[in-house]
Amino acid sequence: MAIRASRILLRNKKKKKHNVRAENSHYLFSGENSLGEPMFVCMHCGGPINGNQVATRYYYVCSAYKNKGKAGCDKGLYIEKDKLESSVLKALKKRFHWLISKPWQKKQTVLL
Repeated sequence: MAIRASRILLRNKKKKKHNVRAENSHYLFSGENSLGEPMFVCMHCGGPINGNQVATRYYYVCSAYKNKGKAGCDKGLYIEKDKLESSVLKALKKRFHWLISKPWQKKQTVLL
């Protein structure tokens, strides 16, 4: 079991690329997650969602649509950067508060 785990860790270490461009990005959710997958994917075509700047505005956009137009993704998903990031952070904050409160572990005090 330990040998298998060490092989998996070694394989993952070899696969992992250092993505400096994602680290220096204006986009909080750009790049890949710890599994090497895109942080977000388009729910219509499954393509990765990446950051895109149009004039002075920042968006998250379906990469398939950005690169291939309607042939890549017929929905053309563009989401304002600030709206997406604030919504995700708000949902994460709510989830963490719920986890910290641990409603399933609260004990009732019994008075004798």
